[in-house]
Amino acid sequence: MKRIVTLLLIAAMAASSQAQTLHENLLQATQKVLFVDSIVVSKDSFLSYIPLPPECGKMERTKYGYQFTNEFGDRMLYSIADTTGSARIYQKTKEGEVWGDRQFVESLGEPSNYPFLMSDGVTLYFAHKGNGSLGGYDIFVTRYDEEDNTYLKAQNIGYPFNSTANDYLYVVDEVDSLGWFVTDRRQPDGMVCVYTFVPPTTRDNLSIEFDGASTVRARAALTSIADTWDGHYVDLAKAERRLKMMKERKYTPVKVSTFAFHINDEITYTSPDEFKVPENKKRLDQLKEMRQMLTKSEKELEEARVKYHNANRFDRSALGAEIQKAEKELEQLRLDIESMNRRIRNDEIIAINN
Repeated sequence: MKRIVTLLLIAAMAASSQAQTLHENLLQATQKVLFVDSIVVSKDSFLSYIPLPPECGKMERTKYGYQFTNEFGDRMLYSIADTTGSARIYQKTKEGEVWGDRQFVESLGEPSNYPFLMSDGVTLYFAHKGNGSLGGYDIFVTRYDEEDNTYLKAQNIGYPFNSTANDYLYVVDEVDSLGWFVTDRRQPDGMVCVYTFVPPTTRDNLSIEFDGASTVRARAALTSIADTWDGHYVDLAKAERRLKMMKERKYTPVKVSTFAFHINDEITYTSPDEFKVPENKKRLDQLKEMRQMLTKSEKELEEARVKYHNANRFDRSALGAEIQKAEKELEQLRLDIESMNRRIRNDEIIAINN
């Protein structure tokens, strides 16, 4: 009996040490995020407080768990909970009018729940409890490999989206540049807080050295959404306006073409034929190629990180240099994409005003 107790204590101490190490590592990479609003609601009803347009897919609560269907209605990810409340994520696809057999997405681990697939059909956010989480459910991200029909090793998305409580759902609406995540941190039983935020176009982290330890800890814990505004009141006002329009909007059924290009808060092109500047149609093709390259590069970087994690210390030096180079190239590609978007928008605004 003493031996069993000793082993349990050792295991508990090891788990505590791992959690503390994870906390320290994630704290150093706390992301700067502009939060717009928050509302406390029943856990059973939080989906009704996320005004996701059909262009971004459909979220539903079922008697078995949670279900997400993509905007084309031909791909589904959903959870099924057992009698203990532990959930697994499954997927299935539709060919013609017939849904195929369900597949257990084993690589996501269990318990896992609340899947949300981005419109690129590759990036998957979901909640996972256990290895790699701070405590309770944490939000993870992975990417789908179409060639192997598998998902890459998932990564904890860190602070401020995760905590030692349960952080359930992460959703991004690329059409309106708004996102939501759901957590029960600092909430009574049966209640959750639904936060609305502006999805960052590039990752910008806080620094303990420059921002101070107390500021980083407060932002990581998301103790005040007002602290995240940090002088960005113009961006906040625009986001609040978009959110108001979303809540008031009556969405039409998803069209066969899901093309959408935002010119400004009032104008969105739904067809390439709407562009006033002829050169911009060529730039759209370049933009498409750049986005495809971005998806491919992100996949290769994730694979390199997995290889680095599994490598011996002699191989890690070379792999580390390759990863750093890839990260810089990826960051530059993101900047180039944003620059191209901005150039197209600016030229169109000039053409519209003239």
